[in-house]
Amino acid sequence: MGHGGANRIRIAPVPSVGHRHGDGRLRRVLLTAPLGVGADAWDEVGARLAGAALVDAPTRAVTGVLAPLCACARRWTSATPVVLPGRDHRRGRPRPHRALARMLRHAGIADALLASATLDPAPRLAGCAPAHRYRRPRHLAHFPATHLTVAWRTAVAGPLALGAGAGCGLGLFVPLPDPAQGGTDSPSSAPGCH
Repeated sequence: MGHGGANRIRIAPVPSVGHRHGDGRLRRVLLTAPLGVGADAWDEVGARLAGAALVDAPTRAVTGVLAPLCACARRWTSATPVVLPGRDHRRGRPRPHRALARMLRHAGIADALLASATLDPAPRLAGCAPAHRYRRPRHLAHFPATHLTVAWRTAVAGPLALGAGAGCGLGLFVPLPDPAQGGTDSPSSAPGCH
């Protein structure tokens, strides 16, 4: 943790959405690391933080406990809007799928892994607000933001955070049930997760 180097781990605020008690308030955090962080370093961070108490500084009261949460699924949808890396236009017509392809390349995700993507005008999850309601840092304010649903050709492990705002809690994805299996399976039960 800290500054610089290939082992820098970021902490992003995450809203509580997509479940019965979801209210859109920031109640979770997401730890992210570049692909260069080895499994040993990541396991050490997880071991240090799992079960750690969150303490309110002024009152010294414990307000929560950190617990790991992982999922594996083929279909994911955004819980917070995805900030696309720029606007792609041709002859005055927007081409958001070009910006989406560029975003995936920036994240190191091969084009062949993506089966389909849908830019959603409204969030698919309860407790989420439309993209225009989220505040963004000044340096991201001029980039387009949208909700997004993606289907991968194979199940992938998450959590996932994509886009230019991934370091500040934007572009967070949660798994969706696979409709090929009747939409009833738990996302974590997807076979062959990568």
